[in-house]
Amino acid sequence: MKHRRYLFGVFVLLIFGCNSQKQTVKPTLATDGSEVTGPCSGPEYVSDSDYFRVSALALGGDEEIVRQKTITSARVILAADIQAIVKAVSARYFSSYEIGVRQEDEGRFWALSYEVVHRILNKMDVICEKIIRGPGERYQIHVAIELNRMEVLKALKDNIADDRKLRLNFKYEEFEKIFDEEMKKRIRP
Repeated sequence: MKHRRYLFGVFVLLIFGCNSQKQTVKPTLATDGSEVTGPCSGPEYVSDSDYFRVSALALGGDEEIVRQKTITSARVILAADIQAIVKAVSARYFSSYEIGVRQEDEGRFWALSYEVVHRILNKMDVICEKIIRGPGERYQIHVAIELNRMEVLKALKDNIADDRKLRLNFKYEEFEKIFDEEMKKRIRP
C-alpha cells in the first residue's frame, strides 16, 4: 500500500512538474554551410604575433552582473592562453639546462610565471563590447580583450631579474626568441 502511494506521488509530481515548465525555443543552426559570426568575433579579435586576444559572451538578467561574468570569462581564457604559451616556451627553453639545475630553475620559473600572468591581466584592454537586450530584460554581452605580448615578456623579465637564483642562468634573448616562435605558431590563418 505504501509502495502504491509512493508511485502515485511520483506520478503526480512528474505530470504537474513537466506541465509547468516553460517551453523554450532552441535556436536553429544554419544548415546551408554558411559561417555564423557574432559581435566581437572575426579576424581582428584573434591572437597574432603581437597580442593575445580572446572573446567571450555571457547571458543573464542583470546587465552589470552579465558584464562582470563576461569579463571574468574572457580573463580566464586569456590567462589559460598565456599560460599555454609560457609552458611551451619554458619546456623548450629549459630543455638545454643540466638536469639538476633544470628542475630547480624550471620550478622557480613556473611559480613566478603563474604569479606574473594573474597580475598582468590587470593591464588587458577591452577592444570590443556589445550589449544586446533581448525579451524579458535578458542581456547578452559580447566582449573581446587583448594583452600586448611585450607586457607579458616585460613582467616575466622583471620578475626573473628580482629572483637572485633565476637571473644567474637566465638568457633573456634566447627566451624571447622562443616566445616569439611560439606566438607565431598560434596564429590562426
